[in-house]
Amino acid sequence: MKKLFILSLIILFAISLLANEKQQAPKFELQNMKGEVVKLSDFSNKLVLLDFWATWCVPCLKELPHLSKLQSKYGEDIQVIAIDVDRPRSISKAKAYIKSNKFDFITLFDSNGEVTDLYNITNPPRTILINPAGEIIFEHDGYKRGDEKQLEAEIVKWISQKSSKSDTLSKKKSQSKLEEAKSESGNE
Repeated sequence: MKKLFILSLIILFAISLLANEKQQAPKFELQNMKGEVVKLSDFSNKLVLLDFWATWCVPCLKELPHLSKLQSKYGEDIQVIAIDVDRPRSISKAKAYIKSNKFDFITLFDSNGEVTDLYNITNPPRTILINPAGEIIFEHDGYKRGDEKQLEAEIVKWISQKSSKSDTLSKKKSQSKLEEAKSESGNE
């Protein structure tokens, strides 16, 4: 009985370790509105917000204006990439929708479903945050009013963590330079 209990604890511990491990985002390249190839790796210095959407998806169309606002507000730190999953015959409709709304994000087209399959998208909208290390740090399925607040909170959390890390690094560099200056002035 005691061995069974210990074995159960070990299994639970292993599962919790696996659950905390961040999943790597699959790499991809797709065409943008101008037909140019864009790669996920082109944005390795920013937090990437991927959003899978379609013109026939009403919640998707309601979510896109909020994503554009997030891009405008946090564009220095993030890149919103809206991936249209419509079939080839609907791409012109998707392009017209994006142009008419003047959204402030990158739109890519996955009409053959390859990237949709890579990310296991079954129904849009699906939103995924990917950190500069290429790790998926947040995922959300669907959209209802107010979801954009949760998404913004995740973005702000990442930006503040990034800022605190860079502040710590800057302080260490400054302290190192100060110590160098002290030792140089002491040697003269």
